[in-house]
Amino acid sequence: NRHLAEVRFHTGITENDILAFLGLLKMDPQHLAKAGGFEVQLWELQVDTITVLEVRTKVVDADIPENAEGEMPAQVAGEPWPPKADRIEEIIAGAFGGRPRDQRLLVRIAESPKLISAYFKETLSGRGARPAVAWLSRQLSSLAHAVYQELPGEQPIFFRSLAEALGSLEPALRARVLCEKVLPDARHDEALAMIVRQMSIEEVCQALAQGLADGHVSEEGIARAIRNLALVNLSSREEVVVAAASAMQAAGVDEETAAKVTQSAAPSRIEVSERAAEQGRQPLDEVLRLADLAVVSKREPENDPKRAELAAAIRRGFTDGDVTAALVALITLDNRSTPFANIMSIIEDSAPYMLKRGDYEEAAELADALTAAVSDETLTAPQKKRVSEVLASLAKPDEMRQVSTAMRVFPVGSVEHEACRRLLRRLGSHAVEPLLEILADEPDMTARKAIIDLVTGIATEFVGDLGARVSDPRWYVVRNVVGILGSTKDPAALPYLSRTIRHGDARVRRETIRAAATIRDRLAGEMLIAALADDDAQNVQLAARYLGASGDRSAVPALAQLANGEGAGNRDLAPRIEAIEAMGRIGSPDALPTLEALVSKRTLLRSSETRELRAAAQAALGTIRVRRSGGEVPGSE
Repeated sequence: NRHLAEVRFHTGITENDILAFLGLLKMDPQHLAKAGGFEVQLWELQVDTITVLEVRTKVVDADIPENAEGEMPAQVAGEPWPPKADRIEEIIAGAFGGRPRDQRLLVRIAESPKLISAYFKETLSGRGARPAVAWLSRQLSSLAHAVYQELPGEQPIFFRSLAEALGSLEPALRARVLCEKVLPDARHDEALAMIVRQMSIEEVCQALAQGLADGHVSEEGIARAIRNLALVNLSSREEVVVAAASAMQAAGVDEETAAKVTQSAAPSRIEVSERAAEQGRQPLDEVLRLADLAVVSKREPENDPKRAELAAAIRRGFTDGDVTAALVALITLDNRSTPFANIMSIIEDSAPYMLKRGDYEEAAELADALTAAVSDETLTAPQKKRVSEVLASLAKPDEMRQVSTAMRVFPVGSVEHEACRRLLRRLGSHAVEPLLEILADEPDMTARKAIIDLVTGIATEFVGDLGARVSDPRWYVVRNVVGILGSTKDPAALPYLSRTIRHGDARVRRETIRAAATIRDRLAGEMLIAALADDDAQNVQLAARYLGASGDRSAVPALAQLANGEGAGNRDLAPRIEAIEAMGRIGSPDALPTLEALVSKRTLLRSSETRELRAAAQAALGTIRVRRSGGEVPGSE
């Protein structure tokens, strides 16, 4: 009856405030309604620590806005609304002075982007550029911190309102505020970071690019802003840089300037200054001395292996891999938006340089840590996506080319070689495509073989990823893929090989025949039988040879047809002889009529070709009869 929807008790509440609220509950509901309801009565009783939301029913025409601006005017008892700019100044000062009423009023102001925008524009008129940037940044920060205290479920509404007000500013001023204050401070200020996250990457980049095009923001300033945006936003730095480049192009920034900005924001290489000459071993010796002075149990001998291990660890020091792997562990311990974005930005910066420096062990450790993080249930889907993108960055063509080179240079069993193998296993499907591209471009036969061996080593786990490449328009790429699929000897590869057995290039079909012959499966046998109808003589001969070696009796009818020179496909002398020999190796009685007919047919005696066919048939018959007399027929159970 009192139409209460929600009651909130705020920090600083007193016993008298609660008693006043309970006293209102004792009032007759109709009398309370005539007196203005709970909210008005609480204001009159000067109770600022309890807020009440009442149920209201209102019939409106959906086609007509609430007022000329299309917004509901927020009415506050005893407060002119909307407040003027000077009144808003007082409310902001009072809210940060701890006055609950002003705190509530400030939240209501933050609900309306048009009210905030009007306040900004009215106050900024007549100010110079730099005072305007400083004042606006300060007020925006105050508003952000005020609404940051509200319930998490309501915060996005307020922060979106502040983001819209920021977006309504004059372009030059908006760009400077973003570059000089909001983005740098958002790295360590979660309230400001929430405003930035309510804006899309494209929206922020367009504002920055326009500022650069108009000369209000320097190249260095926008590059720094792009880096800060990557730290604050959940997207990767690569995505932010792409969006910034697109925005600069749309804003009319020349290509050279845009390239300089993106290179500065995300450098593709680093300049490493030469280290100063070593100053002896004094620092290390001092650390070891302190370790020796540590309190140890008297039972521990002087040559305790743990002490030796500690000394070795001190001498080695911390590697980049140790630090980066520790950072990856941190993102799973604290996945809040700002810490996660900050740490991921550091990881994204350091990861690409590990392989360039030859730190294969460190790169493998990083891949282990990233793989574990991707499967961590505490991370959100966008966070997992960003971690996965860093893992994929270790598998770019340049990095994979370096890994393949290292595996050729370092001997099998060495620390470096094993680290590269571990890295490839962790990269998994990310590494398959870059390695295939490197293989396609590699002119040296020895290097190609090494890369094929490299991919073959991980192929059994990624048959599907490899199979997806059989539709590549380059025949030599498909041939390489087919050869690697065959090396797996996995029946899962057969659906992909069944497509390449009909490939337009004879060399691909030949490699498919070889691959199918390595797989013990009924479908593989059917593919070899189908290959007997190939137009290429070499392919037909190869398929017949593999069928003979397999001992597959179901192939005898097709081999007999080939031996007689009948049916589709190439029927030159060499494939026919191969088919005859294959029937002899299979040893099936079903082959005897065909072989005997070839021997007895008199027309076969008129040329050298027919003499070769007759000789092959006689040899095959002899093989079958000898084996049958011994009671052993190949291919039988």
